[in-house]
Amino acid sequence: GVFSEEELKHTYEVKFVDMVLSAKCNTNGKLLGAHMTHTTDMEVAGLTMKFNNVANFNSPYLRVESTVKTVAAPFTLNIDAIFNSNGAVYLYGQQ
Repeated sequence: GVFSEEELKHTYEVKFVDMVLSAKCNTNGKLLGAHMTHTTDMEVAGLTMKFNNVANFNSPYLRVESTVKTVAAPFTLNIDAIFNSNGAVYLYGQQ
């Protein structure tokens, strides 16, 4: 039999090309019976920054999805954010 099916994989990437800094971070895997993904991207060019973050968590009892997108430039800041969840929590078993 399989001792444990829990696994998380993290990857990181940082680049600096043509005066543009970019960084990425990804997490995928299964933890405590739930599947999860998390992705973060960031890019900095001069005085402008872009940041994107997406997270998903799916388990038999709860589903969570979130997205955040941000753009910052001199004198402006735009943020778009969405958070969704649904499910049920049973403290003493399903009634």
